[in-house]
Amino acid sequence: MSPRPQILVDTDQLDLASPRVVEPQRIAASRNGMVATAHFSASEVGKQILAEGGNAIDAAVASALALCVCEPHACGIGGQTMMLIHLADPRRTFALDGSSRAPNRATGDVVANRSQQLRGHTATTVPSTLAALDYACENYGTMKLSKLLQPAIRLAEDGYPVTALQNRLMKRESKHLKARAAGQFFLKDGTRTYPI
Repeated sequence: MSPRPQILVDTDQLDLASPRVVEPQRIAASRNGMVATAHFSASEVGKQILAEGGNAIDAAVASALALCVCEPHACGIGGQTMMLIHLADPRRTFALDGSSRAPNRATGDVVANRSQQLRGHTATTVPSTLAALDYACENYGTMKLSKLLQPAIRLAEDGYPVTALQNRLMKRESKHLKARAAGQFFLKDGTRTYPI
């Protein structure tokens, strides 16, 4: 029996409101490693790092950095990063805790004011993403962080396909993005959302 042709489906572009179930359901398997992220461009970055001889940590770090670009509503260098790591030799599984704290000068009255915690710099904790990814890279990876940053830089400079979810979120937040400096980075010409 000849193998079935491979059909690639960009799930980021699917309409999630559609009740249609694609049949047959499929699984994926590989002898050489796999990468799965929330955006196909970031998954492709991890796949490329594996193809270039990187290990799973290298692929995870590069994919996470790519997600900071193409999934800005859920991932970013201003956030926190936790990782579950499994090492084959020595056989060890552990969590890398990149949770963060409130800023040093966050007083009780600032924290108590809920309206200040919704947007802008007062809505964040001390970022840990870059520190956590750098630590994982230095201690468990095989490639330098500077190399693993390159695919994310390319995505930022060259662009990437916007997902349906990202388009909806940008529409929802466009007035807030336009009101602040973020509009020039996240909106086309700083005024309108990017199409799907």
